[in-house]
Amino acid sequence: MVEVELRNTSDTDAPGTVIASQSIETKGQQAPISFTLEYDPAVIEARSRYVLSARITADDRLLFINTTAQPVLTGNAPATGVEVLVEPVV
Repeated sequence: MVEVELRNTSDTDAPGTVIASQSIETKGQQAPISFTLEYDPAVIEARSRYVLSARITADDRLLFINTTAQPVLTGNAPATGVEVLVEPVV
């Protein structure tokens, strides 16, 4: 299972507010895995910071996770065509 979230991380003391998420059954498909997050553009604030996070699980075990924030939407960050790199959980 691949889980992708769009989060507002403007408040540095919190993990971020989830704006949108998608869960994808991989059914054996290998990376890269395409995703599309639907969100209300009205909730996006130009001065806020938004990031994508991704994780891959199997049988409720975390296997891969992104370890670097992937900025999106505001500032010079992209809104489309974003790749989120994940690393194995050790």
